[in-house]
Amino acid sequence: MTEAPTRLTFTAEQVGHGSPPGVALAFLRPLLAHPKLYVREGALLGLVPHEGDAAVRRALTAYAAVETDATLLGIVADMLDG
Repeated sequence: MTEAPTRLTFTAEQVGHGSPPGVALAFLRPLLAHPKLYVREGALLGLVPHEGDAAVRRALTAYAAVETDATLLGIVADMLDG
């Protein structure tokens, strides 16, 4: 992806909120590995509407196993508890 990181953040949230779970996850999963924290946060926020989807929950669990930022881990924990 060649978009500026701040644009990716906005796009990630919009795609997540406007797409079915499978489409959102396919687009947002790679962004969970982005080097910029705020892009990863945007990807997580884009997945919020789909937090009940089994595939999204599996992806969030896998992501939580490798993420080191406490704030992002808190978002994931809230989503998985939701």
